[in-house]
Amino acid sequence: MSSGIDQVAYDSYFGKPSSDVSIPTRKKAPEAISYIQSDESSVESEKARMAADENIDDIEQLGILLRRVLNAAWGDGWGVLSLDYPRGEDPDKLVLPQITFDVNSREVAEKTSIKPTLTDTVFEVVAGQKTGDAFNLYRQWFDCIVEFNFWGRTNLETRKLMARFEGLIGAYAGYLKRQGISEIFFLKEVNPRQSMHFLDGIPMRSLMYYIRLERISAVRLSTIKRIDLEVNAEPTVDIGAEPDIYKASDITYDL
Repeated sequence: MSSGIDQVAYDSYFGKPSSDVSIPTRKKAPEAISYIQSDESSVESEKARMAADENIDDIEQLGILLRRVLNAAWGDGWGVLSLDYPRGEDPDKLVLPQITFDVNSREVAEKTSIKPTLTDTVFEVVAGQKTGDAFNLYRQWFDCIVEFNFWGRTNLETRKLMARFEGLIGAYAGYLKRQGISEIFFLKEVNPRQSMHFLDGIPMRSLMYYIRLERISAVRLSTIKRIDLEVNAEPTVDIGAEPDIYKASDITYDL
């Protein structure tokens, strides 16, 4: 979830609706209008499950989802999935097998706007009454190349781990999309020595996947207006304060 998002709007938009809340469809036109109940006591945000979010927008959230899928499919003792590469560690102390991953590249998705797109206006309702405030919801999509590295005690163990992972992603691609990944598919296998994470002495294989991620941001309109007023307001002057003047020889600079 984007760090700048308004939590109440996000929870209400993607959480469990109360009886008097209308949740808009995901592909609603920008001019469409919905209402949210912003009484926090009546909103369940369901932060723990990605399915409600429809919004995996960074590599950390991707890792949480993949770790949950791998543990469910293979059992908790299969190994480790991590963003932290084992560079510089003693090979004898590594937890193996292990899968590590990171984003090789990320750019605005092809054939989409380079700017976030306004997709919904959601009006706020408290205790059944409109407050007069609203949220604008913006979406943006990113095309990412994600490198997955597979580490094992032997070349055979490493290649088997890679094959299991590739098969699992292929089988569960539809499920992953329902959990918030816009798109995911295999691109290529590369020689592990081409990876900047390659380590001598530890068997490793590398796969590249195309993954499309989506970012959703909610902006409260009253906040925009308040910021606009504060930024454009006439500055107040403290009469008792010294003037902000810098003097050098016979020249006076107004700063």
